Amino acid sequence: MPNRIYTSTGIFRAYRRRVLESLELESDGKEIHLEILSKVIALGYRVKEIPAVLTSRKKGKSKFRFRKTALSHLAFSFFEKPMMIFGFLGFVTLGTGSVIGLYVGYLRFAGTLTPGRPLITFALLLILGGIQILSFGFIAIQIVYLRKEILRIQRENLELKREIMSEGKGKEAG
Repeated sequence: MPNRIYTSTGIFRAYRRRVLESLELESDGKEIHLEILSKVIALGYRVKEIPAVLTSRKKGKSKFRFRKTALSHLAFSFFEKPMMIFGFLGFVTLGTGSVIGLYVGYLRFAGTLTPGRPLITFALLLILGGIQILSFGFIAIQIVYLRKEILRIQRENLELKREIMSEGKGKEAG
């Protein structure tokens, strides 16, 4: 059953103890919930969202900061699905370059293109840039797979370390 995450901003979540113990966490601020969610998904644990009903604030002032929260969530999206960003930018750039290239081709064969026109160079730069951005997207996908594999290895190392520690304590007691 695939994980269906509808919101990454819901910070009220429950995790099994063994799941949290299998993670090596780096964040200590409000972004920790994104790090936990990202690593839990990467390690293949099942995630299920439970709806919550929010009520309006009665007193006090919100500590929500849009810029910081938006940047952290964009980073989360980028780390989880980099092709969303690179693919979109790459296809827009490639498409724009192609449209300009078709326009330049039309002008050339219609006989109205003057020599030395910089539009040809611009179209070629956009097309090559779009291909390059798409290539970055494919490389980023490979990096995401490598990151997931590293997280799995870290989890296995933590589990082995705990087993060794528990065996050592058992021998000392016996």
